[in-house]
Amino acid sequence: MDRKDVYVAKSRVHASDWGEEYGRSIARSENEVVLSTIAKAIMERDASKVKTPALTRLDEAIATLSARCSPNVLVLSHAWHIATMMQQSPDFRAGELSGFSTRDFIGYYRDIPVFQIHGRGERARVYVLDLKQLGTWYQYSTRQVFEGELAIEIFRFYLQPYDEGRARELLRERPKLTVDEHTGQPLEESEAIRRLQKSVHLRILEQFEYKVENADAGMKLILPRDF
Repeated sequence: MDRKDVYVAKSRVHASDWGEEYGRSIARSENEVVLSTIAKAIMERDASKVKTPALTRLDEAIATLSARCSPNVLVLSHAWHIATMMQQSPDFRAGELSGFSTRDFIGYYRDIPVFQIHGRGERARVYVLDLKQLGTWYQYSTRQVFEGELAIEIFRFYLQPYDEGRARELLRERPKLTVDEHTGQPLEESEAIRRLQKSVHLRILEQFEYKVENADAGMKLILPRDF
């Protein structure tokens, strides 16, 4: 569900970055799905209770993985303290990477690109990965669910306003919509319908799968939390 006025021509609502925000949201979801798949397959090393400095444990993990492949990505999952330690290390080099924001890509540690994950996920994890050997991303054509969907490249979009009939149906399916979100007071049905008619039904579908084909090409390092 999205606000309707954003999609009205010559609307007074400023929404120049609306599409970009949806793009970032989709990318975060992709990251979470892929990282969850990888985490279940690769070797895990628990250093959360070890007194050795975190970067020393990370260096050991990189060395272990380097004996059988070539680590080319480090992914930090909710590990801000590790990012800070890296940035203060003489083995860290700041830099940019085309297509990535400075929020996601923080630089190079021992010449390996370092990324941060900010969405859902386990805390204080560092993934040492050789993505060239680890697995393959499979992108599929999306299946049509609603009449009127529009297929553009790998995505399928559905955008429709709520008429009175669909609004009533949605209120039956989601009773919480009959309550004012600010006051917690119940709404008259006519008012609840009127509010829904100020919204649109937006659906963006992508279908993909990541398959780990060589679990030995990755390692998950569990480090102490920063709180």
